[in-house]
Amino acid sequence: METIEKIEAKDFFKFTLGSLELIVVSDGEFDLDPIQPLFAPDRHPDEIIEFLEGRGHLPHKLVFEGNVLLVKNSEHTVLIDSGSGKTSGPTVGKIVKHLSAAGIEKEDITEIVLSHAHHDHIGGIMDENGAFTFPNAKIFIAKAENDFWLSEKPDFSKGSDNQMAEFQSAFAKRHIILAQPRLHFFDDNDELFGFLKLNLAPGHTPGHTVITIFSEGEELVHFADVFQHVLLLGRPEWGNQIDVDFHQAVKARQDMGANLAESKKFTFGDHLPFPGLGFIEKRDDTFHWVAKEI
Repeated sequence: METIEKIEAKDFFKFTLGSLELIVVSDGEFDLDPIQPLFAPDRHPDEIIEFLEGRGHLPHKLVFEGNVLLVKNSEHTVLIDSGSGKTSGPTVGKIVKHLSAAGIEKEDITEIVLSHAHHDHIGGIMDENGAFTFPNAKIFIAKAENDFWLSEKPDFSKGSDNQMAEFQSAFAKRHIILAQPRLHFFDDNDELFGFLKLNLAPGHTPGHTVITIFSEGEELVHFADVFQHVLLLGRPEWGNQIDVDFHQAVKARQDMGANLAESKKFTFGDHLPFPGLGFIEKRDDTFHWVAKEI
């Protein structure tokens, strides 16, 4: 990975992968305070404090970055997810500003590929007036994701008392319906544009997608919300109430952690410390996030 440019601390970060240009753009950040019951709902609070302090994180709240990845070649300028949008609070919705600072205008985006339809990933496709933020972009989403959120009553029965389900369901349905005129579907193991491979990793949502960017023998694995925080990287079994299927999501984290630790693949986490680039290692029988030096 060749570093091209870094501007300030959390606006954007440019680098290359093979012949592709990539930019991590910050949409802002948000936090969760208190941590429970949404995360680690069945654990003793002291266990959470001990873990977070041991990893150098604040002990009483979780901080989530809004890292959004842009991938560019001569024909395509692709956003993977779109951030939260302006309607989700004052600390997020900064993607258009930071894209512009990086030299990319909203009209330049040719495609948006959605990892899933939670508000902090799909919200940015619309502006505060309900118009398309990126007027020239086609939008791609897993067929399984589309079908789940547009069903008459999405099934959350395998979750763990997901208190955000009603909000997430209404938000996803509204944005997917609005996006219908420019929506395209993909399935597990599909490829797009000659540089994106799409693999479903259900649990967080039924169509949650891991996206591998590849070029000239180099790869970057965008694992989206498989690991939303180092808490669930180090303790995948603790789970959270945001996952549609609690136990399937635990297994997805365990399997992906083992795979990425063994393969030593270069990875990207959209909610991990900016710019979300690094590796997963297994030490002392637990997974650790090792940030890429930049």
